Amino acid sequence: MRLNNAQQPDCSGALHSKLAVKPNHWQPLQIDGINREAGVSVRLRQLVLAAPKREDIDAMARVFGLPDFYRDEGLIEFGLVNGVFPIGDQFLEVVVPVRNDAPGQRFLDRTGGDGGYMVLFQTDDLASVRHRADVMEIRRVWDSTQNDIDASHFHPTDMGAAIVSIDQPSPPESWRWGGPDWRSNAVPGKLVGMTVDSPNPDIIARRWADVLNANLDQ
Repeated sequence: MRLNNAQQPDCSGALHSKLAVKPNHWQPLQIDGINREAGVSVRLRQLVLAAPKREDIDAMARVFGLPDFYRDEGLIEFGLVNGVFPIGDQFLEVVVPVRNDAPGQRFLDRTGGDGGYMVLFQTDDLASVRHRADVMEIRRVWDSTQNDIDASHFHPTDMGAAIVSIDQPSPPESWRWGGPDWRSNAVPGKLVGMTVDSPNPDIIARRWADVLNANLDQ
């Protein structure tokens, strides 16, 4: 399991993860933790790593000292098993494919090993995000409406570089995907950003910023 520039295992500081390991000629795009524009907030809430073995989930549990991490049984719909680790009020997730036709397995085959797979942003206006994506002809591959959270996954080919999920929890401080006991299990720390590798970082950055209605740092 590779985590670039991670803090020491006590997780008392900030964690930084590299998303989507790609060929060396691809250039990095920095995504900071919070962006605000036009009164709408967008926040990095969860990073997802894909790994080939269930033992990688257990290894992450040892790093964070969380033997009772959350397992989302609903992910079997996507051919995955997982472990979710709360860091402050943010989350690091490890997913492992259990079917050869699972998207996660195709990701591992394509990249040649474990790496960043998905990023989840929190917004306070999902309807506007969906509208902007629809206008840009960015496909939604999954929509969910729950009593405590609405979410959309956007096609990685259209967004570029990764699967992107935009989520609107209610209340805003909640997070269904972390499990019912994440507050009592959380370790100190925070996710401060991520790096996305792309052959066209300027194009991808502009697309992500437009969908998220976020400031684009030059």
